Amino acid sequence: MTFGNLSFMLEQLSTSMQNDLTTAFGMPNYKLLENWIKALNDLRNDCAHHGRLFNRSFQKELGHFKKAGVPAAPPNKLKALLECLEFLLKSQGYNDPIVASVATMLSRYPAVIPSEVGY
Repeated sequence: MTFGNLSFMLEQLSTSMQNDLTTAFGMPNYKLLENWIKALNDLRNDCAHHGRLFNRSFQKELGHFKKAGVPAAPPNKLKALLECLEFLLKSQGYNDPIVASVATMLSRYPAVIPSEVGY
């Protein structure tokens, strides 16, 4: 299922099912989960259609999950999107260090200014 299909499907779910998903992902409310999914959909589209990920600000600003401190990076930067993705994946048992892996990759390219992607 694509992120676009997922986003559309989430909008069609009953409130009780949306609440069940919110709980399953450890989120405080459905609106925040929906915000993150839509922002990740945009990130996926940028990747798939050769959009620029570095040296830019993303259009959708991520909502902040204060209790978890996510995202810690500026909400319109790549690192913030990666922090949200990592949080959602960890809530489902996947412990890949996405944020750290990208930081390592960025360190290999001195032309990329870390602050421009939220690092």
